[in-house]
Amino acid sequence: MSHIPNQIHQTWNSALLPEQGGTLHAAFHVATDGMLLEARNAERVALAVTVSRGSLVVEAPEDHIVLDVEDTYGVQFGGVHDLHITFGDFGTRIYLDGYQAFACATNICPSKYAQAGVFHCANEAHIGVERLECFSEAWTSERIQGSVPVPQPDIEFAAAYLADKDVKTLHGVTDGTIYAQFRVRGVGQFGTILAARDDDRQIMNVDIDDDGFVYRAFVKGQWCEYRAHGDWNDGGWHDLVIRAFRGAVDIYVDGNMETHQPGQVFFGDLEGLSYVSIGEDTAGVRLCGEVRGGGLFLYPLGEGQIRKISDVPPTTDTALFDKGYEGSASYRIPSLVTTPSGVTIAGADQRVVISNDAPNEIHFVVRRSLDSGQTWLPLQTVIAFPGDGLDGASVIDSCIVCDRETGRVTVVIDHFPGGRGFANVEKGLGLDARGRLILHDGEGRNTCSNLMVR
Repeated sequence: MSHIPNQIHQTWNSALLPEQGGTLHAAFHVATDGMLLEARNAERVALAVTVSRGSLVVEAPEDHIVLDVEDTYGVQFGGVHDLHITFGDFGTRIYLDGYQAFACATNICPSKYAQAGVFHCANEAHIGVERLECFSEAWTSERIQGSVPVPQPDIEFAAAYLADKDVKTLHGVTDGTIYAQFRVRGVGQFGTILAARDDDRQIMNVDIDDDGFVYRAFVKGQWCEYRAHGDWNDGGWHDLVIRAFRGAVDIYVDGNMETHQPGQVFFGDLEGLSYVSIGEDTAGVRLCGEVRGGGLFLYPLGEGQIRKISDVPPTTDTALFDKGYEGSASYRIPSLVTTPSGVTIAGADQRVVISNDAPNEIHFVVRRSLDSGQTWLPLQTVIAFPGDGLDGASVIDSCIVCDRETGRVTVVIDHFPGGRGFANVEKGLGLDARGRLILHDGEGRNTCSNLMVR
């Protein structure tokens, strides 16, 4: 293990981060786009992590792989985040704040490109790596989730109301998160989880009843209302998260999104905010239950942070085909079947040069799993006609079917000659007078197929 406290440079090698299976962990803060870290030697950059347009981007320049991890959007709004990248025969997996955000079919471990090098880490007030570690094994999703701390609110609920200084802190905060751990004592029990007022009246409330939650705020002379329908009045403890972010309000219960509604509203949108109550409305009418804990975050929590609060069990995703895998520009149109013997076959268009439909060079490829999808064998090319680039013949839109009695696997697929596709196909092109496909051998000579097109 290598540990870097408050340093910009640190050496790495294939023992610390082996290609066969390793984990890179970085705790970081970011308020703007820029380079976060690079693994490099004197000749090349082996791996780079940057922030672009508010999301993480992971690059392996040698393989021309650029992974735009768009589900990480929002890391620049505040807080310290945990990034884990695992490498192995499964490819590459990217985790943010304890939960997987991306999968890549290619193993892009730095030791694949160089045996040793140096980590260059940002170390600025607006973007910086606070901690960096390497491990010589690929951590499981469960281990990663368990290693990440629960996010702590900027303003913690400590009484039935917020202190005046905390209320003043909320003025002008338009992106943020409300979190409350609460319960009501059964069906028919209801009340207010959080409320706010100005000098004269209540201007915000978060309530629960037998129909679910309602979040209301009085903004610019009108009430804005957001609802999450469901049954959370079972007497048990629940985690409620309300996030104002990216032009919308999101309501999560126990780590699961229940509402995404346009129209962002938060404390900074309330005029004359002077008081915030917890577990009761601003007139002192208490919830038929209790708020045990929670607080306010002055930034929008990410998906992983919200799940971590509720200790949601993690899942693990494996990418089978994606941009850059085996040198291909793109893969599209997946198909999947499991045979009676238990072999799972995944197929796809391998769009070698560009990601477009035909006309294009497109092959039909498969990967197989012998253990119900736990691991996958390398890519196999099943159909590839002669020709390169836009002049290459294409086979696209596969559909794999399996005879349950015989186990025979059949692929139904579209075939186009070189330079032709849906956009410029012409009647009769590619067929001889008897309706047989005109094919070309490896030396470019015309030949005919026995396959009749009807």
